[in-house]
Amino acid sequence: DTQRAISLAFSNLDGANSIKQWFARNGHKEYEKDVYRALGNVYLQQERYNDAAEAFEAFVVVYPDSPLAPEFSTLSINAWDTGGFPTEVLPAKERFAERYGIRSAYWQAHPEVRDGYVSLLKGHVLDLAKYYHAKAQKSKNSADYDRPAAWYKEYLDTPPAGPENVDINNLYAQTLYAAGHYSRAVEEFERTAYGYSAPAEDTSLSEEEKAKRLQLNSEAAYMALVSYQRHISQLPGKSEQEKAQLAEWRNRRINSSLKFAATYPAHEKVPTVLYNIIEDQLANGDKEAAIKTAGVLVNRQPPPEEKLQVYGWATIANGEFDLGRFKVAEFGYTRLLSYQTVTPEDRSQYEERLAASVYKQGEALQQSGELAAAAAMFLRVGKVVPNAAIRKNAEFDAATIYLNTGDTASAIPILEDFRKRYPNDPLNETIPDKLAVAYEKTGNFGAAALELETIAGRYGDSKENQELARQALWQAAEMQDRAKQPQSSIRLYKKYVETYPTPYDFRAEAQYRLAGFYEELGNQENRQYWLKELTRTYADAGNDATDRVAWLGAWAAFTLAEPSYEKFVSIKLTQPLKKSLGDKTTAMKDALGKYENVAAIGVSEYATAANYKIGQMYRVLAADMMGSERPKGMDELELEQYDLLLEEQALPYEDQAIDILIANTDLVRDDIYDQWVKNSFAQLAELLPGRYAKFEQVEDYVDIIY
Repeated sequence: DTQRAISLAFSNLDGANSIKQWFARNGHKEYEKDVYRALGNVYLQQERYNDAAEAFEAFVVVYPDSPLAPEFSTLSINAWDTGGFPTEVLPAKERFAERYGIRSAYWQAHPEVRDGYVSLLKGHVLDLAKYYHAKAQKSKNSADYDRPAAWYKEYLDTPPAGPENVDINNLYAQTLYAAGHYSRAVEEFERTAYGYSAPAEDTSLSEEEKAKRLQLNSEAAYMALVSYQRHISQLPGKSEQEKAQLAEWRNRRINSSLKFAATYPAHEKVPTVLYNIIEDQLANGDKEAAIKTAGVLVNRQPPPEEKLQVYGWATIANGEFDLGRFKVAEFGYTRLLSYQTVTPEDRSQYEERLAASVYKQGEALQQSGELAAAAAMFLRVGKVVPNAAIRKNAEFDAATIYLNTGDTASAIPILEDFRKRYPNDPLNETIPDKLAVAYEKTGNFGAAALELETIAGRYGDSKENQELARQALWQAAEMQDRAKQPQSSIRLYKKYVETYPTPYDFRAEAQYRLAGFYEELGNQENRQYWLKELTRTYADAGNDATDRVAWLGAWAAFTLAEPSYEKFVSIKLTQPLKKSLGDKTTAMKDALGKYENVAAIGVSEYATAANYKIGQMYRVLAADMMGSERPKGMDELELEQYDLLLEEQALPYEDQAIDILIANTDLVRDDIYDQWVKNSFAQLAELLPGRYAKFEQVEDYVDIIY
């Protein structure tokens, strides 16, 4: 009753905090633990479970080293559990394990108390391990398995060991495997499989339990082999040291596999384990051993499933092939192909390897320099396995030998026949390229161009091969150039421009050549069209225009501007002057606009030319105005006044011409001194002789010092 009264008093104050403060003021008493316990029990009776748990926990906080600390921690856990606070129970169990577990200071300081709480400790640790294991399985995040693995490890390390440890050890191994720690998983799976007493020797187990235990151990042994495989797959194996480490792990796996087969011979995975041994032997480069193991596999009784027999014969056939024993390899492939379960895809592959045995003989002849015999052997592949894919390669190699030895006459019919026989085969796509080379070497440029055009057409609709198609069409046009067939060249360059508006440099180059062809043919209308197209290409290119595209654009624009300049020059100023001057200034504006466009491109060669032409137009206009036809019927005074008026009108044009020409000559400061700059200096010498008509005076060479 006293304890209850005290507990009610404290509960009406500040609960456990009030207890802590009271004893801190009045001194600690022997019955202090009873007060904390009583307060917790009062809270439990009042169904204030969270307060009860905190009251019990408060004692542990004040007396963490007390022999009663594990008991009060347990009371706290039970309170939360009874009250239905799962989110509090788990952290409390985790604190319990951390405070009193085998790695805690409490465990080391209180060996006399361990027996009283170790079973609870192991239960909490196992609960934590299973909780976090289930959580990791739900999240499927490998990193989440580290936590349950640590708790399983703590359980196994916490004495005393019990018969359940073999199961816990297996769970520990599984979490290590799921976390990606395959080398550690290997050790724990092997410990589960071989480190505990054999089920048959454990008299405490029933027959059913022994069978389950044997099943668990054998599965753990097999999982050890799976872990080996995962670990080995992660090893880099690049440096010599890494390669040695890789070989060591494979040898360990081979030994573990042999132990598995010896310990659990009836296990259904033994044939698969033999398969893995072969894989490791092949990975270690021991083909002879792999062939022998494969022999054991295919001769095992009872016979393994046909899939593994097929693998065994494949190992034998491929191994013999790789060792250069092609006749034996042929026998192995023959046996392999006798199995009806071989899939069509695999059968095609094995038939190809069978044909490759013949092909390899051709390679050997080729390496020994017997090229004619090698070509004949390559052509023989089709007789051994008519449908083998390598037959096409062999015939290609035969044609290549003929091409390389200069026997293009023999190569061309093989390639042409190949194209007829395999019209839809992917390798057929390379025929035009090879024939193009052969035709080019024989001087048949027109035929070579047609093959290149075929290549372009074949890949034209493929996004992946657009660049190949574009290059092929360009080469076809250039090949027609070599064939001296301008009409065919024009057709192909037009086709190129229509098909490939980009890249701009090739588009511009094609238009430039088209303009050239039409100039040669005297077709000025078409030439003008392609010159305009060339300027449009430069405009389309914008900031992507290369120097070549800019040059061609400037050239075309300048060429197109020249007729406007000539038109301007050809217009004579006659009476009535207003009309003829209007016609001339209109022509001048047209030419000015075109030359200004040329200058705007920024190619110095044509910018200086355009500026010179603009200056010339202003000068010509001024000169033509002064030399224009005079009105009839004027007396001398009227004519003189008319001339003065013309001079006033013409002088600003001449001044403008001077300004433009001076701007052109100023480009010398930028290291630009071409013919148009020179011409500008010459014009200025006439317009401003006092400033520009100055010439150096050169003295004769004197070799006497006075």
